[in-house]
Amino acid sequence: MNSPCIIKQICVEKHILCSDLAVIGLNTIITETIAKEKLDYELNIQNTTNEIKECQDNLYKQYMAMKNSIELGKTLAETIGKQIIEDICRLLQRRIDKDIREDIVKSQFINHEAIQKQAYEQSISQANGENILKYIYDINRYFIELSLKEVKTTLHAVTHHHTLNFQHLIIKAIDTANKFVEEHTYEDTLELRNGIRKAILDIPELKSTESLERELYSMFAFNNVIRMTITDKKLFNQGFENICTYYKDIEKTINDLTKNIKTEAFNSCKQSIALRLGCQARCPGCGAKCSKTEPHQKEEVEVWQDPCKICLPSDCTCKHPEPSFVETHESTYHLATAFRGTRYHKTHTPCLELCYQRWTTIGVHAGKQHQPNNLQNEKSDETEDEDEIIFPKAKYYNERYPSWYNNLKKQSTEGNACNERIPPPDQRRAWMVVRHAIVDRHKISMIDNEEYDDKLYPLNVEALPADFEPRWKDENFE
Repeated sequence: MNSPCIIKQICVEKHILCSDLAVIGLNTIITETIAKEKLDYELNIQNTTNEIKECQDNLYKQYMAMKNSIELGKTLAETIGKQIIEDICRLLQRRIDKDIREDIVKSQFINHEAIQKQAYEQSISQANGENILKYIYDINRYFIELSLKEVKTTLHAVTHHHTLNFQHLIIKAIDTANKFVEEHTYEDTLELRNGIRKAILDIPELKSTESLERELYSMFAFNNVIRMTITDKKLFNQGFENICTYYKDIEKTINDLTKNIKTEAFNSCKQSIALRLGCQARCPGCGAKCSKTEPHQKEEVEVWQDPCKICLPSDCTCKHPEPSFVETHESTYHLATAFRGTRYHKTHTPCLELCYQRWTTIGVHAGKQHQPNNLQNEKSDETEDEDEIIFPKAKYYNERYPSWYNNLKKQSTEGNACNERIPPPDQRRAWMVVRHAIVDRHKISMIDNEEYDDKLYPLNVEALPADFEPRWKDENFE
């Protein structure tokens, strides 16, 4: 903001101002990112420190109880009882995640093609203002929201099925541990630990199917139990009976753990859906989501060469550059670029054209082209930087976004409304519904048209207010 160009002149140099604002914004983003990383680091350190301290306290308790069989029994009961609850919770979480992933894979509705069609129809085609804003603000998130509608019933059913017997499994495992201690003879705590583990792993309810045997292998290891000699088995058993104190407030414990399981299941479900929906790249012109299946294969993309000024167009003998090979993207649902905030240069009005329309007949304003600072030229500070116009539009995408070039080039001759200068009717109607919100969102750089041709753009639609914000439905389990 203290640039000499701004201080010296009466008029503010817009490009210098924008440059300074960009630097300020970038500095803010970097500062916030560093602060967040530092916070995450400190949180992880704190969690690790707490775990180490808990382990240290547990080992200390076992060591102090070594000469007192009753206290040793109580200490091991606390250690093993807590581990039983944590491992059963983790086991149920894994099984819920597994069942949900399988259901998502089997679903004929949760795939990119089906969700893409549904998303476009329920937003643009139906002129649903809130859904249109979701579609253009964060299309990948909107896809997940729609997919959650398809799987939420299953999510609830699977979670309910596995948590229904949560309390029963915990009580069964605790009783099994206590019964083993009562009925068997053992010389030290490691021998006892291994026996309890084997007895718990043999519980039929835990081994629901053979395919889950491997996940049980890492459970109930009780690694924080150290080897100590048990001098008085009778007193030890008396102390170990305290493991049954975990029955107290068991319902509250189960309710709290069930909430955590549902939250984790919901987040895992969203991640699985995101993977199922594939590539999240968006068209740089209009924001359309890539519909190409992953992994993307590299394709040949021509390297742009301006028309030869020497040879005839039909008989050019000049050497052409070799094509490049790029992992390409594509979409069949491109939008008018105004939805993404693009406006016409100088007039700043919404650019109501598809990103591939007028492919070879108009240029793209790519900002200011800065002039080199010549200290010998006294007027250099007064010389305005020239607008950089890349012509035609095809060249702009070829040089700046080669991964989308092939798709946009094809759409420019085969796509919907490719030979027109206006978007399709459903997009024109959708624009009239959300234009106030879009223009307000980009009010620093965009102004609305003073009027619209009512033969092309319906004026009788119910438009959203400028300050409207969509309410997302992908944030919790319910």
